[in-house]
Amino acid sequence: MEKYCDYEYYANDYSGTMPEEDFNGEVLKASAYIDQITMKRITPDVLKKYGEEIKLATCAACDCLYSFESGGEVMSETVGSWSRSYGSSGRTHQQKLQDSVETYLIMTGLLYRGAML
Repeated sequence: MEKYCDYEYYANDYSGTMPEEDFNGEVLKASAYIDQITMKRITPDVLKKYGEEIKLATCAACDCLYSFESGGEVMSETVGSWSRSYGSSGRTHQQKLQDSVETYLIMTGLLYRGAML
C-alpha cells in the first residue's frame, strides 16, 4: 500500500504539529482511508493531476485519526500553567474524518460513487 505523504510534507507544507513517530503510525491508516473513500481510483496519472490535494487530505486524515487516539477534540488550551480540556462536538469520528478529507478532495471527482463509464 502506498503512503500518500511523508513527514517532511506534513511538517513543512501542511504545517502539522504531530510528532514524527506518531505520524508514522497514522499515515498508513490515513492512506488506507483515502483509498477506501476514493474506491482505489488513485493511479499514477491521478497522483500527477491531484497529488497536492491527495497529500493534504492524507495529512488532514492523519490529524483527525491522531486526535481520536489522543483523547478527542481539544476544546480549550491554556499556555501559562499548561492546561488542556477535551470535549466532543456531537459528530461521530467517521463524520469528522470524512469532513476533514472532503475539504481537499471534493472538487477532484475522486469521491464520486456513481458508475465510471
